[in-house]
Amino acid sequence: MSNRNPNSRNHWLVIIGGILLVLLTNCVLSFLGLYGLGAIIAQIFPSSGYNALAIGFTGVWLYQLVYVIPLILSCKRRRQFALMKGVIIGAVITALIAGFCFVQVVSYVIPSK
Repeated sequence: MSNRNPNSRNHWLVIIGGILLVLLTNCVLSFLGLYGLGAIIAQIFPSSGYNALAIGFTGVWLYQLVYVIPLILSCKRRRQFALMKGVIIGAVITALIAGFCFVQVVSYVIPSK
């Protein structure tokens, strides 16, 4: 799928495609996870709206591991290294954004003294 020359245009397009694949998949799963998991937790604990949101953001890391690791292993087995690089970069970007959001939500839920 990708060209062996890392300087080729196709190589970089495949890397960007891998990044977009992970980011778009995480956007869809985040929407489903935040509203689905948040709705379940809100039913169990009605007074903890922000706690449900914090747990939803934590879920981003968990379901990302469920599909990113097998995708990376599949790309490695098929020797699609450019796509594998893009998936890894996209996963790291998502983890950093989700971590920042999680810290912001938790700092709002647990105010400092």
